[in-house]
Amino acid sequence: MKSPKLAFEPQRISLKIEKLLPVRLIKPSYKNSNRYKTIVMSIKSVGIIEPLVVFPHNTGKFLLMDGHLRYEVAKELGLETLECIVSTDDESFTYNAKINRIAPVQEHNM
Repeated sequence: MKSPKLAFEPQRISLKIEKLLPVRLIKPSYKNSNRYKTIVMSIKSVGIIEPLVVFPHNTGKFLLMDGHLRYEVAKELGLETLECIVSTDDESFTYNAKINRIAPVQEHNM
């Protein structure tokens, strides 16, 4: 029996922020949102908890598949390297499709 293909490489890697190529842009107006401000405060206090998801590009850089807000905040805070998970497929639309968001009341209590 054939073993299934892994979705991610088994080991995380640390990448310089210059090697990441975002696949979408964050609008400047989004930086005033509560979600963005929450990520800024979280990274300032405990660092990046969830690694960014990247896919190798043929230029030697990596396409940023998931974690665009964390990437923008890291650039804003002057971080030089980021912990990343390397994807084996360049499909980005599925990573956060099946997660449960917390209710606003729960978010407020945090």
